[in-house]
Parts: sequence; structure tokens; C-alpha cells
Amino acid sequence: MRSIKHALLGLFGIAGVAISMSGLFKVPFAESAAKDYWRQALVAILLVLTLIAGIIGLFIYTFDANYFKAQIIQYVKVHKQRDLKLEGDIKVSFFPKLGLNTGKVSLNERNSNQGFASIDNARLYIAWFPLLRKQLEVDRITLDGVHANVIRYKDGTVNLGDLLIHDGSLDTTKFDIDGISITNSSINFQDESEGIHFALHEVHLDTGRLTDAIPSNLTANFRLEADKPHIRTRAKLNSHLFFERKTGHYEFANFEGEMEGEASAINNLTLNFEGTLNGFPSTGLLTLDKLAISAKGKLNTHTLEVKLDLPRLQLNKSNINGNKLNFTGNLAQADESLQVMLQIPAFELNNKNFQSAELSADFNLKQSDRTLQTKLSTPLNVNLETQQLQLSDISAKLALSHPALSGPLAAKVSGNITSDFSEQELKTSLTAKVDDSEISGNLGVKNFSHPAYTFEVNVNTLDLDKYLHADWGKRLHDETTAFDFSSLKELKLRGILRAGEFKFANLKTSRLTAEILAEQSSLLIEPVNASLYGGSLSAGFRLSVQETAKLALKQKLTAIQINPLLNDISGESKFNGKGNAVLELSTEGNTIAAMRKALGGNIALALTRGSIGGINMTSALVAGKDQLGVQDGELRQSAKFTEQTDFSELKTSFDINNGVARSSEFILKSPLITCKGEGEYTLDSGNLEYRLDTTIAPTLKRLANGELADMKGISVPTRVSGHYATPSFILNFGTASGGNSAKLIKANMAKAASAGKAAVEKPATK
Repeated sequence: MRSIKHALLGLFGIAGVAISMSGLFKVPFAESAAKDYWRQALVAILLVLTLIAGIIGLFIYTFDANYFKAQIIQYVKVHKQRDLKLEGDIKVSFFPKLGLNTGKVSLNERNSNQGFASIDNARLYIAWFPLLRKQLEVDRITLDGVHANVIRYKDGTVNLGDLLIHDGSLDTTKFDIDGISITNSSINFQDESEGIHFALHEVHLDTGRLTDAIPSNLTANFRLEADKPHIRTRAKLNSHLFFERKTGHYEFANFEGEMEGEASAINNLTLNFEGTLNGFPSTGLLTLDKLAISAKGKLNTHTLEVKLDLPRLQLNKSNINGNKLNFTGNLAQADESLQVMLQIPAFELNNKNFQSAELSADFNLKQSDRTLQTKLSTPLNVNLETQQLQLSDISAKLALSHPALSGPLAAKVSGNITSDFSEQELKTSLTAKVDDSEISGNLGVKNFSHPAYTFEVNVNTLDLDKYLHADWGKRLHDETTAFDFSSLKELKLRGILRAGEFKFANLKTSRLTAEILAEQSSLLIEPVNASLYGGSLSAGFRLSVQETAKLALKQKLTAIQINPLLNDISGESKFNGKGNAVLELSTEGNTIAAMRKALGGNIALALTRGSIGGINMTSALVAGKDQLGVQDGELRQSAKFTEQTDFSELKTSFDINNGVARSSEFILKSPLITCKGEGEYTLDSGNLEYRLDTTIAPTLKRLANGELADMKGISVPTRVSGHYATPSFILNFGTASGGNSAKLIKANMAKAASAGKAAVEKPATK
């Protein structure tokens, strides 16, 4: 008891002296007690410290964190409504640093049996004394086999929201982490509101020292997979990492990375990117500087190269501002290429609405000896929420060159384009000027994956012959010319074309209207209506494509002036007159030769008050008058297109089969003569063969009709044969009949006999 008493007096004395020295007040008897009993007080202090150290050592020696597994699991169940599984041994060390080794841990979704996240192993060590000063000094944190499923629900909440710390209890804690290593990990991310699902596999991440206001390094590599769009790539990333918690500043400086694999329809993809990212989460400010992206790959059989440069992009909560965006792209294959260059001086994204006062674009398309160059500028508006795009004031210049054109073609275009990507619909309203041609119209597209086009085009005047190469028509006479209609198999198109004046193949029309429909491997142009050459046109055209192309044409010409029509089509006309023509033709094949051989159908022609060139039939009849009744008596004459036969009515029709046009009816009528008969025309050779009966009108008067009246009522067999351009006419007077042919034949025979008698008697007289 005396030892304890002396120890307490010694402690009293030491404490009193300390208080007295501090200047607070002077403790009575403290100095003498400290002087007499300090040894006993020192022994007491040592005994107490030894006891405390022993208790702590015993606690550390006997402590096993696994004893608390049930309490930890229960705590998570009660407070987070999640099932926690601690499958491995939890190892805790206390010296020289507080250490934790978790073993395998897994956590389910909130109120669900679905797995949320798991860790194969986590290891970290924390220094004791900095922790007492609210400084978190950690050796390297190692996380192995981290696997997590992150879901953003349609209401905007996230399935890990309840695990985040929101109370700010760590705001004043100073962090100093030697580094973080994450290995063999994966993350699945699903956004139900946007329909996005992607995953990171084989994630490996390493950082340098992480502490306030001291730069560090970060390296990462992983495998990225997504279904919509299809992505399978490997990625690498390097960056300088900096954060300052006091100012809330985070920076990924001079980051650079690369990705290799496939994305959507692009194979052999190599993508490189670099830039600097600065963030201030407390204010919602994020800036991206000197972003540069370049990519190469294969798009089907084409080589693809793209580059994007963005000097500065600033994000402030729902607002994004950027300047001087430059994009270039090149798609090439053999002698085909498409180059695209886009420039946006400044743009803004506010409340999911992307706007730019000016978008400049250059498109250069080259395919063999065909080129299309376009320069375009327009304001740009894109609503990301409704997925609508609008180009409200387009101004563009186009330059086109093509072997079928006589020279480069230039056009100025203006108008607007709107597109709804959610509905997969595009609408345009454009006007264009090409020389004197003013073109306006609307174009619509639905279903971008399998597009269906609609259009309405109006043209004041259009002369295609002015722009087409002079010898384009020669291809139609080359039997080896083949047609490729494969693009028609997938084409869906419906529209209408109107032209005030239209010229093609020298054919002139006005008030042209044509309705066009393409679907299910067929093209239908019907009805086609137009005014031309004093009359009207009504037509229809169908092209069907299977293994071979099949064409069908229906055409009706009403009250047409035939002479200028034929002059414009062929450069010469052998007919004159006004009338109607009806054509119904069909053919099939993939070459000109095959189509010409398979041509079939019928043609009907009816003209009035005209003429047919090649012969003056009345003059020929008079010239052959003396051959009536003479054996083998005939008149032969090659076509002279300076001569013509007038008619008041001409009718003929053709049935076309196997490349031959057969006419069972040919009727030519005039006040003087009537020609009736039949014949045929061979399309390949151009030869014609007609057998006619030419009958002189029985009512002719000698006074009015001269010598032709002497032959009234007589019918003369007539043959027309040879190439259509140079036919021959044969009038067989020896077999003529009808009318007063017997009288004329008798007169001719008497005249011949008299001439013969005179020839015999003349020598005798001498």
C-alpha cells in the first residue's frame, strides 16, 4: 500500500509542477512531492504503458476479421439491401501499417439475386500516423479480377447509386496513394434509355503516385466489345494524371491511345487519338483541348481513312461549345474514290440541340473517268433527343464529268434538308440552275437500311442533247453493248417528273409529265403525257429485271405532224402528214443483239393529207402506160426522195416477231390512186419487201387529170424492195388489169404491130 501511496504522490507532484510551469496557477506541495517521490511515479508510468502495450499486442495476436463476416454481411443486407458474399479469408495486419487482403468478394444487385460486382482479391496498406491526422497514405492498391455490371435505367438512375458516398465525410481527408493496379478485370455497361450495351474485358490499369497537386502517370489496356453498333477492338491508353481536390480540378494531360479491331462494317481498324481533358466536377465544367483522331480500315472492299481535329471543346453541364472542327475522309478502291472534307468554325450543343451557323463541306467522287465535285455550305441543326437533322439554307456548287456527257456539267443548288433518324426519314426541297434550266423539286427517303425514295421534280426547260456526248446513240447500234440493271433489284422509288420543255434524242416535247415507280426488280414509267409536234403523246414503259431484262413499251401519238418528228429523230423524213400512231412493243435480253432479236409487238399508223417520198406514183403510172399488156412489161425505178406521192389517207400496221415486222394491211389513198397490199421489214438487215396493187381512181377526167385519166380503174401490181434507205420500185404493167385495161392493151398491141410492120417494110421500099 505504501508503494502505491508514494507512486500516487509522485504522479501528483509531477503533474502539479507541469501545471505550475504552464503558468495557469501554482499547485501547493507539488514541488516537494515531485522531489521526494519521482522514482515511484516513473515506475508507475512504465507499468501502465507496459500493460497497455500488452493488451494491444494480445488483441492483435488474437484478432481474426473472419469472425466478423456474419456481422459485415448482415450490415450490408440491412443498410444496402444487397447480398454480400465473402468467400475467401479476410486478412488484416496492423504493423507496421494497417493492411487488408480481402480474398474473393461478390455483391448482388439491390433486392435481387442478380450479380452486381465481384473481386477476386484486393490488397492495400495504410500508414497509421498520417491516418490520425486525417491523411490517407496508402501503399499501392492492387485489385485483381474486378467484374462489374453497371446499368443505367430508363429513369436515369444507376444501379450503383446507393453505394456512392454523398455526405462529404472524406472531403477534408488528404489522400496519398502510392499507385493503383487493376488486373484481369471486366466491366459491362448497359444504358436502357439509349439502348446501348458494351463491355470492357481483360482490363489492366496502372497508375503512379496519386496525391493532390502532383502529376502522375496512367496506363491502361483492355478489350472493347459492343453489339449495337458492332465493335470488337483492343485499346491502349497512356496519360498524365493530375488532380487538385481543393479547387476540384482533374486533368488527363496529353493522353494518347490506339484501338485495333473492327467496328460496325469496318475491318482491320486502326484508330489513334490524342488530346488533353480537364474537368471541374463541382461546377460541371469539362474541357477537351487539341483532340486529334485518325483512323484507317477496310469498309467491305474499300480502304477507309479519316481524320478529325478539334482544337477546343468545352462542356458545361448541358451546354457544349466548340470551335474549328475539321474532318477529312477518304474511301477508295482501285480507280474509285470518295473524299469528304467538313469544316465547322464554331458550334454549340445546348439541351441536346446541336447548332452551327455554318457548315462547309467538299465532296469529291471519282469512279474511273467519272467525277462529281460538290462544294456546300449551310447552317446545321441537330436535335439529339428527337434525332432530327436540319440543313436549313443550302448553297452548293456541283461539277460533273462523265463519258456520256459532252463536257463538264456545272450546277448551282439551293434549298433545305431535314432528316428524322428515329423514324429513318429524310426530306429535301431543292432548286438547281444549269445554264437556262431551272430545276426544283422534293426528294424523300424512308428506311435508311433499305431506302425507299419519293420525289417530285419540275423543270422549266431541259435539253439533254446539249449535255450528252454526240455519239452516245452509237451504243444502241452496237450489238455487243451490254446492260447492267443489277442496281434496279434493290431500288424502291416513286415520283413524278414535269418539264415545260424537254428535248432528248432530238425529240422535242412540251408539258411533259411522267410518273415513275421502281420496286421488286422492276421500273414502271407510266403514264407519260406530253405535247409534241402539234399533237400529244401518251405512253408507258416497263423494265423488269430477273436473270434477263424484259422491256415493254406502250405509246400512243395523237394528231402528230409526222414530218418534223421524223426529221428530228433520224435527220431525214420520207413521210409527211398528220395523224396517229400506236405502238405496243416488248423484248428481253442483256445485250442490244439479244433485245433486237427478241423484239415483238405491233405498230399501227394512220396519217392524213400527206406524202410519201421515193417515187411520184402518178408520173410512174403514166410513164409505164405503153407497157400495159406487154409480156414482162414493167417499170423499174430506184427511190428518188426528191419525188413524192401525195395521199389523203395512209394506214398501215405491223406485227413484229423474231425480228421481222410484218404488215398485213397497207392502204394509201388519194383522189388519183389507191395502193393496197402487204409486206415485211427485217429489223437486223433493214430490208423491206412490199407487194401492192396500185389502182387508178375510176372517176378521173381527161381534162383535169391528163393521160392518167386514160388508165382510170386499172390496177397495176407494184413491188417495193431493198434497203429501207434506198428501196426499188417495180410496177408490173404486163399483168395490169381492170378498168379499160383491155382497150389500152389492144391499142398497145396494135401500135406494136404497126411499128413492127413498118420496120419490115422500110428496107423493101429502098
